[in-house]
Amino acid sequence: MDTNQETIKIYTGPGVIAQGLISVLQGLNIEPIIKNEQQNELVSGFSVGGASHDLAVFIRKDELEKVRPEIESYLAEVGEK
Repeated sequence: MDTNQETIKIYTGPGVIAQGLISVLQGLNIEPIIKNEQQNELVSGFSVGGASHDLAVFIRKDELEKVRPEIESYLAEVGEK
């Protein structure tokens, strides 16, 4: 795989916070990849139970350094770091 296409998970947590992070990234012209963690568990045949609506947010590895300050600022603002 081309290193420009490698992805890295930058956040996993409540959907409402993930959606805010997605908006921040899109405002920076970054198109994140979103995965529904609960859906992945159900498809895999296991679940830890509860009403988890966690989303995982991924971006390309080569984009991380230029948006890291904005990611950290947003997560600090919402109390996730």
